[in-house]
Amino acid sequence: MWEHLNVDRPWMGLVKNRCKNGDFYWVDAYVTPITEKGQIVGYESVRVCPNCEDVARAK
Repeated sequence: MWEHLNVDRPWMGLVKNRCKNGDFYWVDAYVTPITEKGQIVGYESVRVCPNCEDVARAK
């Protein structure tokens, strides 16, 4: 993911996130860098609930 984002390219895929209590959850994410004057200044992410089959394959 970071290889794509660091060269100003978007990335899409499954992400396994950790909750504050230590549990995990999965999201299907589309992440794109935000640039100003040619410099990456942040990232924007749109996330949705993934398909069960995709999560099983990722595990």
